[in-house]
Amino acid sequence: MNSKIIKQTDYKAVNFVLQDVNLEFILDDINTSVINKMKFTNVEGEICLDGIDLELISISINDKILTKEDYKKYKAQLIIFSPPNSCTIEIVTNINPNLNSRLEGLYISDKIFVTQCEAQGFRRITYFPDRPDVLSIYTVKIIGNKKLFPVMLSNGNLISKKIIHNNIEVIWKDPFPKPSYLFALVAGKLSKTNRKFYTKSNKKVDLNIWIRKEDKNKIKFAINSLVKAMKWDEDKYNLEYDLNIFNIAAINNFNMGAMENKSLNIFNSKFLIADKNTSTDNEYDFIETIVAHEYFHNWTGNRITCRDWFQLSLKEGLTVYRDQEFSSDMGSRAVKRIKDVRLLRTVQFAEDASPLAHSVRPKSYAEINNFYTATVYNKGAELIRMLESILSEKGFLKGFKHYIKKYDGIAATCENFISSMEYANNIDLKQFYLWYSQAGTPELKIDQSYNKKTKILDIKITQNIPNTPNQKYKKPMLIPLKFSLLGSDGKFFNLDENSTKKELLIVLKKKTQKFSFKNITSNPAISINRSFTSPVKINLKQNDNKLKLLMMYDNDTFKKWDEINQYFLKLCIKQSKLKIDIKINKFFILVIKNILDNCCKDPGFAAELLSVPSENEIAENTKVYIPENIHEARNTILKNINSALTNNFSSVLNKCYLRKNSSSRGWRSLHNICLEYVTASKDKNSEELAYRAYNSSNNMTIKLYSLSC
Repeated sequence: MNSKIIKQTDYKAVNFVLQDVNLEFILDDINTSVINKMKFTNVEGEICLDGIDLELISISINDKILTKEDYKKYKAQLIIFSPPNSCTIEIVTNINPNLNSRLEGLYISDKIFVTQCEAQGFRRITYFPDRPDVLSIYTVKIIGNKKLFPVMLSNGNLISKKIIHNNIEVIWKDPFPKPSYLFALVAGKLSKTNRKFYTKSNKKVDLNIWIRKEDKNKIKFAINSLVKAMKWDEDKYNLEYDLNIFNIAAINNFNMGAMENKSLNIFNSKFLIADKNTSTDNEYDFIETIVAHEYFHNWTGNRITCRDWFQLSLKEGLTVYRDQEFSSDMGSRAVKRIKDVRLLRTVQFAEDASPLAHSVRPKSYAEINNFYTATVYNKGAELIRMLESILSEKGFLKGFKHYIKKYDGIAATCENFISSMEYANNIDLKQFYLWYSQAGTPELKIDQSYNKKTKILDIKITQNIPNTPNQKYKKPMLIPLKFSLLGSDGKFFNLDENSTKKELLIVLKKKTQKFSFKNITSNPAISINRSFTSPVKINLKQNDNKLKLLMMYDNDTFKKWDEINQYFLKLCIKQSKLKIDIKINKFFILVIKNILDNCCKDPGFAAELLSVPSENEIAENTKVYIPENIHEARNTILKNINSALTNNFSSVLNKCYLRKNSSSRGWRSLHNICLEYVTASKDKNSEELAYRAYNSSNNMTIKLYSLSC
C-alpha cells in the first residue's frame, strides 16, 4: 500500500496530449504479452508513466529502441527523458495473470481472463499515465487460443475477427476518448444472451450478456432491466446510447461487484442471475438497480469523467441519484425513498459520526480504494437531490442538459457540475460547495411559538454541524427544507399570500433564521424536511396530539412513515425497559387500522408504514440494552397491536394471500409484514399460518420470510 498522502491541492495537469492508444494482447496464463503503442503530441519535458509488477521487455520512440540512458525505471514509475514534441512510444511488457492475487489489472477468475482497472489497475497491465484526466481513443487487438478463448471482448465496436491457425484474433475500437480506468478485457468460455434495442433515433444496438452456459437461462430479468434503463435515460434525460453494441460480462468471482467500463460492463454473476425459485424480490430489485446504475455511467462517468479521484462523487453521487430515480419510476416512489433514507441513516450517518468521518470530496487520501464510501456515494446522491429541490425539476434538467453539452468528452470537476446549474438557472450556489468540503451530519434545532390572538406562527431554526476529525469550525450550510403546517382539523394551511401553496421550500443560509407564518388559525403540527429534502437530523419537539395528526393526515409519504417509525421506536424502547406490557395508545391503534383499511392504494408503502423497527435499530437508539429484552419487546408490540386488530390483519392477509404469486412485489411485502403480526403470539395457530404461507407459495420472498416467523 502506498503510504504517501495525496492532496487535492496537488493536482497538476499532464504535460502532453495522448491521442491514441493501440494495445495488443497475446494471452497466456503465466506470460501474457502486452504491446502498447501510444501517440503523444504537445509534449513538454519528461513523460512520466505508471507501472507496477511489470516485466519490461523494450521501449521505443518512433521505432527507435531506447537505451537505459534514455529512461529511468522505478518501482512504480517509468520516466522517459527528452521525448520529441510529437511521438509514438511503444512499450512491450509481460505480465502473469495467474499470479495476480491483487485482482487489479488483468487476472484470471475461474479460467476467465478479466480486468479491473478502477481506480489504479491499468498500471498493472502496462506502463501508462494511469490517471482519469488522460482521455484517449483505444484500439485493442486480442490474440488467444481458440479453444481456451472462444470469446474475447473489449471496449467499443468489434472491427474484425479472424482465425489464424489455432488462435483467434479480434480487434475492438472505441471511438470515444476514455481514461485508462475504463479499459476492459474479458476472454474465455462464455455463452451469450442477445437482444436488440432501437434508440429513439432508430439506431439498432446489440445487447449481449455473456455468462457461463449453465446460467444462461437465468439472466432474462437482467437484460430486460438493461432495456428499461436505456429507454428511461432517453425519456428522462434525452440521452441515447452511442455505440452499436453493449456488452455485459458475468464473472463468478469478480471482485468489484460491478464495473461500468465503456460498452463492456463487468459484473459478479450473482448480481445478474435471477430465478423465481431461488431469488427474492429484494434480489430482483437490486439487479434492476445495479444494471441501471452501471449503464447510466455511460454518460455520467464515461462520456464525462472525473478530472481526478477527488471528484469521485461527481460520477458516483450523480449516478446513484439517477439510479434512485429510475427505481422510483419502475416501482413505488414512496417505498424507494424510505429505503434510501433508511440506508443513509444507518450507514452514512454512522460514518459521519465516526472517527472515519470525511466530506463528500475529501481533501486528501493515502489509499484511493478507501474512497468508495457511503459518504461519497449515498450522501453525494443527496446533494444532487438537494439541487433538484432548490432549482425545481425543470431547472435541474436545464442545468443537467448544459452540463452534458459543455463537458462531453472532458474530465470534469464538481465545480463544473455546480456551475452548470448556476449558469442555466441564473443563481449563485457558492455556499452549496460547503456540502462537498465539510464533513458531518448537520443538526437542526427547531423552536416554535404560536400566538393564538394574532394567528401567527414563529419558527426559529438553528443549524449546527458537529466537530469531525480535522474539522472543528464549520460554516453555516445552505440547507433546503420542504415545509408544511397541518391544522387540528387534519387539513394543511395555505402558506403563501395567494393561498395556493400548502408546501413551501425554505432555504437556510445562516446559523439561525426565523420564519413567520400568518393566518394560521390553530396551533399547527409542523411537517418539515418533507421527502427528506436534506440529509440532516431534526430536533423538533411536538406534543402527542400533533404527532397523532401527522401520523394520520400527513400527505408526504416519507414524513408519514418517519413519524410512525419514530413512534414505533419509542414504544419498543419503553417496552424493553419494563417487565409488564405497556398500554398502546388507542389513537396509534387507529393509525394502524387506517393503514390496513387503505392498503390497496400502495401495498408496498403500507408494508413500510406497518414495519416495526429492527432489533438493530432499537439497539442503536438505546444507551444501555439487553438483546433478549429488545427481542421480547419488539415481539410484544407486534403481538399487542395484532390483538387489538386481529380481524383487520387477517382480512388484509387474506387479500395478500390471493395475490401472493402475482407480479406485485408490494403485495408480497404487505403479506410478510401482516404474517409477522399474526404469528407474533408464537402459538400453534401461528405455526399453522406460517406453514400455510410457506407451502402455498411458489415465491422465494414469501417462503423465506415464513421460515423466520
